[in-house]
Formats: sequence, C-alpha cells, structure tokens
Amino acid sequence: MAVVALATFVVEADNPLAVCDEHQAILEFLRRKIEAGRVSMRAGRGRLNDDVEAAFASMRAREVRPE
Repeated sequence: MAVVALATFVVEADNPLAVCDEHQAILEFLRRKIEAGRVSMRAGRGRLNDDVEAAFASMRAREVRPE
C-alpha cells in the first residue's frame, strides 16, 4: 500500500468558509487524481516513478543548452 501525504496549507482570507471550501475542493481533486492513478496501475497502464523521472530528466537535458 502506498502512503500519500496531502499538502496542508494556510491561507489568509476575509471569508474563512470560502478558504475551507477551496481547501476541501483541492483535497477532493487530489483524492480523485490518486485513485485514478491507482486504477491505472492496477490495469497495467501506469508508469513507474523511475521511468517518469528518467523521461523528465531527458526532456530537461534537451531544453537546457549551454551557449
């Protein structure tokens, strides 16, 4: 079982209830995204973190070109 830490943040606002609603919406979005990833992995469509990191490292290497 993977353990996922959801970010905690503090926001100053005139309406604390609006902040609470936004926080709940963000947490719900993250929950759905995590569950979609789990479903994808179970179905064999997921990618290992090392593979993702390697792909992004390759893209970063192509983008950064010393002059």
